[in-house]
Amino acid sequence: MSSETSNPATTGKKTGVRHRFSGALYESDSPNRVRVTLPDGTFGVFDGIGRWIEGDVYDADPQMCVWLSISRAKVSHRLSPQTTGLSGE
Repeated sequence: MSSETSNPATTGKKTGVRHRFSGALYESDSPNRVRVTLPDGTFGVFDGIGRWIEGDVYDADPQMCVWLSISRAKVSHRLSPQTTGLSGE
């Protein structure tokens, strides 16, 4: 899976993840909502576990929906800058 390279702060567009098999673009639309846009431009909106909410696309990869809708801590990655809370180092 490759992520889109556009910067949402400068282009006004959201970033997302392109599904490797279908080519659909999965974007986090709002908390617990994922927008799935097919290569032909049709789209659907799904909840955080892949259940259809609205739109012309009725099928989505539930694992992609979970991955995009999950809440992550700001320091969740092992390489992210964070304080360890250990004194004397």
